[in-house]
Amino acid sequence: MGYPDGGIAQKVPRECKGSGLVAGWADARLRGIEESDFVAVVGTPEYRRKYDNKDATTGSVVASEVDLIDQRLVGATESEKATVLTLLLEGDKKSSLPPTMRGKVHADFRRDDLYFPSLFDLILTLYGIPFGHPAVADLRDAMRGRLRMA
Repeated sequence: MGYPDGGIAQKVPRECKGSGLVAGWADARLRGIEESDFVAVVGTPEYRRKYDNKDATTGSVVASEVDLIDQRLVGATESEKATVLTLLLEGDKKSSLPPTMRGKVHADFRRDDLYFPSLFDLILTLYGIPFGHPAVADLRDAMRGRLRMA
């Protein structure tokens, strides 16, 4: 599967290395984390590898991102913690997520049969709609009921 932008998001940082542009791009990305209402962390083994930051020559912006995200998790209120949405796309919690983000996976996209119920719950969370709200409770139960029947 190719990138919708033709891979430009991957090429720009690599081709601008040493020009100072990458630092500006990374700073904007980090500011976005700090200013956002929610932060969605998509857990994969590749994400975890970047978090581990073992590449001495280049380092990783992901390690800096996690430092900011951890401020929402460690020593924070429950409402601040709830702004970090941990999504599991590949691997398991240990191989795909930093330690501080393993406690609660908000959506598990590893199984096809859980994809739409997980996506629905994620959308409800982003819009602040309680799972038991009368407008969505029946649909949510029906989606999950089909899983129990299968």
